[in-house]
Amino acid sequence: MKKKPTSILDDNRISLAEAMDRTNFWREAIKPLFDDHDAILPKGFYIPFEDIKALSDLYPEAIGARAYFTLHKPGFKKGEGISAVLVPVRVDDKGICKDIIEPSATSDVEDSSIYDFTKPCPHCCDPESDLF
Repeated sequence: MKKKPTSILDDNRISLAEAMDRTNFWREAIKPLFDDHDAILPKGFYIPFEDIKALSDLYPEAIGARAYFTLHKPGFKKGEGISAVLVPVRVDDKGICKDIIEPSATSDVEDSSIYDFTKPCPHCCDPESDLF
């Protein structure tokens, strides 16, 4: 296997075994909420790089993004799983990571800095993945 160049990602890289453990812990913890129906358990989110790059370009003051888990309707129902919204994050004067929520006093979608471009898994999954 070819050695990857040193990267900022190195400090956050984990092994496949650890990732498998963590995803299994998650599934086991939430299974009761879905009546033990593994096929509808929320397993992850696909987020296109194109959307991440666009968010970064639109909010150059942002240092990252925060994902919030959401439901489109109250409760868990078959076929209606968890999704996520992304919000750009900046560092304030005190060094605290703060959501960039614009505008804060309106619900106008066109002016919002909150984005729903995640695609939830199991609907958008790789069932062949070791993490599925």
